[in-house]
Amino acid sequence: MKIRLLIFSILAFTILLKKDCYSQNTSAKELVLGIPTINSKNFVEIQSALTSIDGLVLLAYCDYLKLFLIAFDDQKIKSGEIIAKQIENNFPNTKTEIKIGAPISRLIKDCTAYPTKALETKNEREQ
Repeated sequence: MKIRLLIFSILAFTILLKKDCYSQNTSAKELVLGIPTINSKNFVEIQSALTSIDGLVLLAYCDYLKLFLIAFDDQKIKSGEIIAKQIENNFPNTKTEIKIGAPISRLIKDCTAYPTKALETKNEREQ
């Protein structure tokens, strides 16, 4: 059941990204963000900080690897480094690691998926 939900979430996210509702200048990028020092005490706070970033969608969290799987709008957030730096600034004792070469599609099957939502453009929110 969990695997079906994860597969559905990946498919739904992919379909939403390809819909014509996005402006032609908006594109989503993937980020695999490791936070080795995350624990049960600071997890909710870090998760909330990530979800409050405009243009960012949390796709899943991999507990055993301590990774957040993220999609972000590169028109609003120029790079994954900016996201990592913002978490480090908000949580001074927290170090982040951007995982290179770890595509979300390979990792997500073993992670807890979040309900997906589309990245909104500014024009869509105003309508």
